[in-house]
Amino acid sequence: MAKGDIQVFTQAKFDLGRKIHDLVNDEFKLALITGTTPTQTTSDPRWGPGGGEDLSLSEPTPGGSYVAGGNVVTNSWQIATKDVNFDVGDASWVQNASNPTAVTYAVLYNNTSVGKQCYAFIDLGGTFDMQTGPLDIVITLMNTMSSTTDI
Repeated sequence: MAKGDIQVFTQAKFDLGRKIHDLVNDEFKLALITGTTPTQTTSDPRWGPGGGEDLSLSEPTPGGSYVAGGNVVTNSWQIATKDVNFDVGDASWVQNASNPTAVTYAVLYNNTSVGKQCYAFIDLGGTFDMQTGPLDIVITLMNTMSSTTDI
Protein backbone atom coordinates (compact mmCIF):
# COMPACT_ATOMS: atom_id res chain seq x y z
CA MET A 1 0.00 0.00 0.00
CA ALA A 2 1.00 3.60 -0.43
CA LYS A 3 0.09 6.84 1.28
CA GLY A 4 -3.58 7.62 0.78
CA ASP A 5 -4.60 4.14 -0.34
CA ILE A 6 -8.07 3.16 0.87
CA GLN A 7 -8.83 -0.53 1.32
CA VAL A 8 -12.31 -1.86 2.02
CA PHE A 9 -12.19 -4.86 4.34
CA THR A 10 -13.36 -8.10 2.69
CA GLN A 11 -15.51 -8.68 5.78
CA ALA A 12 -17.25 -5.31 5.16
CA LYS A 13 -18.49 -6.53 1.79
CA PHE A 14 -19.86 -9.64 3.46
CA ASP A 15 -21.40 -7.46 6.19
CA LEU A 16 -23.23 -5.40 3.56
CA GLY A 17 -25.04 -8.57 2.53
CA ARG A 18 -25.84 -9.32 6.16
CA LYS A 19 -27.38 -5.83 6.54
CA ILE A 20 -24.76 -4.79 9.12
CA HIS A 21 -23.95 -1.57 7.26
CA ASP A 22 -26.63 0.89 6.17
CA LEU A 23 -24.61 3.22 3.95
CA VAL A 24 -27.32 5.88 4.07
CA ASN A 25 -28.50 5.99 7.69
CA ASP A 26 -25.69 4.61 9.86
CA GLU A 27 -23.15 6.87 11.55
CA PHE A 28 -19.55 6.20 10.50
CA LYS A 29 -16.43 7.36 12.32
CA LEU A 30 -12.84 7.75 11.21
CA ALA A 31 -10.40 6.85 13.98
CA LEU A 32 -6.62 6.61 14.09
CA ILE A 33 -4.39 3.69 14.98
CA THR A 34 -0.69 3.17 15.44
CA GLY A 35 1.52 0.13 15.05
CA THR A 36 -1.05 -2.39 13.81
CA THR A 37 -1.06 -2.98 10.06
CA PRO A 38 -4.52 -4.03 8.93
CA THR A 39 -5.07 -5.93 5.70
CA GLN A 40 -8.14 -6.36 3.52
CA THR A 41 -8.48 -9.89 4.86
CA THR A 42 -8.21 -8.97 8.56
CA SER A 43 -10.58 -11.39 10.28
CA ASP A 44 -13.83 -9.64 11.29
CA PRO A 45 -12.28 -6.25 12.21
CA ARG A 46 -14.17 -4.29 14.88
CA TRP A 47 -13.77 -1.05 16.79
CA GLY A 48 -14.07 -2.79 20.13
CA PRO A 49 -14.42 -6.38 21.34
CA GLY A 50 -16.54 -9.10 19.81
CA GLY A 51 -14.93 -9.78 16.43
CA GLY A 52 -11.79 -11.35 15.11
CA GLU A 53 -9.61 -8.29 15.73
CA ASP A 54 -10.24 -5.27 17.95
CA LEU A 55 -8.53 -2.39 16.12
CA SER A 56 -9.41 0.05 18.91
CA LEU A 57 -6.66 -1.60 20.97
CA SER A 58 -4.20 0.17 18.65
CA GLU A 59 -5.77 3.61 19.07
CA PRO A 60 -3.26 6.16 20.40
CA THR A 61 -3.95 7.94 23.66
CA PRO A 62 -6.51 10.67 22.90
CA GLY A 63 -5.44 14.24 23.50
CA GLY A 64 -5.29 17.65 21.92
CA SER A 65 -7.60 17.73 18.91
CA TYR A 66 -7.99 13.93 18.77
CA VAL A 67 -10.85 12.44 20.79
CA ALA A 68 -11.31 8.77 21.66
CA GLY A 69 -13.08 6.92 18.87
CA GLY A 70 -12.27 9.49 16.18
CA ASN A 71 -14.43 11.88 14.18
CA VAL A 72 -17.93 11.36 12.87
CA VAL A 73 -17.89 11.62 9.07
CA THR A 74 -20.82 12.25 6.77
CA ASN A 75 -21.66 9.46 4.39
CA SER A 76 -23.69 8.83 1.27
CA TRP A 77 -23.78 6.38 -1.58
CA GLN A 78 -24.25 6.75 -5.28
CA ILE A 79 -25.18 4.37 -8.05
CA ALA A 80 -23.31 4.84 -11.32
CA THR A 81 -23.09 2.62 -14.38
CA LYS A 82 -21.93 -0.79 -13.09
CA ASP A 83 -20.70 0.69 -9.77
CA VAL A 84 -21.96 1.38 -6.28
CA ASN A 85 -19.88 4.09 -4.63
CA PHE A 86 -19.74 5.01 -0.96
CA ASP A 87 -18.69 8.60 -0.29
CA VAL A 88 -17.37 9.67 3.09
CA GLY A 89 -16.75 13.20 4.29
CA ASP A 90 -13.31 14.47 5.18
CA ALA A 91 -11.73 14.44 8.65
CA SER A 92 -9.27 16.97 10.08
CA TRP A 93 -7.30 17.34 13.27
CA VAL A 94 -5.45 20.58 13.96
CA GLN A 95 -1.87 20.58 15.21
CA ASN A 96 -1.73 20.43 19.00
CA ALA A 97 1.07 19.77 21.48
CA SER A 98 -1.12 17.11 23.17
CA ASN A 99 -1.99 15.19 19.98
CA PRO A 100 -0.84 11.63 19.32
CA THR A 101 2.67 11.41 17.86
CA ALA A 102 2.79 8.12 15.96
CA VAL A 103 -0.36 7.41 13.93
CA THR A 104 -0.04 5.12 10.92
CA TYR A 105 -3.55 4.29 9.67
CA ALA A 106 -7.08 5.67 9.79
CA VAL A 107 -9.93 3.20 10.28
CA LEU A 108 -13.48 3.81 9.08
CA TYR A 109 -16.00 1.96 11.22
CA ASN A 110 -19.76 1.77 11.67
CA ASN A 111 -20.57 3.48 14.95
CA THR A 112 -24.28 2.60 14.69
CA SER A 113 -23.88 -1.16 14.48
CA VAL A 114 -23.83 -2.93 17.83
CA GLY A 115 -20.60 -4.73 16.89
CA LYS A 116 -18.86 -1.54 15.63
CA GLN A 117 -17.77 -3.40 12.47
CA CYS A 118 -14.94 -1.76 10.55
CA TYR A 119 -15.53 -0.83 6.92
CA ALA A 120 -12.19 0.35 5.49
CA PHE A 121 -8.74 1.63 6.38
CA ILE A 122 -6.42 4.29 4.97
CA ASP A 123 -2.63 4.17 4.82
CA LEU A 124 -1.14 7.42 6.18
CA GLY A 125 2.17 6.71 4.46
CA GLY A 126 4.24 5.97 7.54
CA THR A 127 4.30 7.34 11.06
CA PHE A 128 2.63 10.74 11.35
CA ASP A 129 3.26 13.10 14.29
CA MET A 130 0.14 15.21 14.90
CA GLN A 131 2.08 17.47 17.26
CA THR A 132 4.19 18.83 14.41
CA GLY A 133 1.41 19.44 11.91
CA PRO A 134 -2.29 19.05 11.19
CA LEU A 135 -3.71 15.84 9.78
CA ASP A 136 -6.28 16.21 7.00
CA ILE A 137 -7.82 13.13 5.43
CA VAL A 138 -9.72 13.80 2.24
CA ILE A 139 -11.70 10.80 1.04
CA THR A 140 -13.13 10.51 -2.43
CA LEU A 141 -15.65 7.93 -3.56
CA MET A 142 -14.84 4.36 -2.63
CA ASN A 143 -15.97 1.73 -5.08
CA THR A 144 -17.73 -0.72 -2.80
CA MET A 145 -18.99 -3.07 -5.45
CA SER A 146 -18.37 -3.19 -9.16
CA SER A 147 -19.77 -5.19 -12.00
CA THR A 148 -17.53 -5.46 -15.03
CA THR A 149 -19.98 -7.25 -17.30
CA ASP A 150 -23.62 -6.79 -18.16
CA ILE A 151 -25.97 -9.67 -17.51
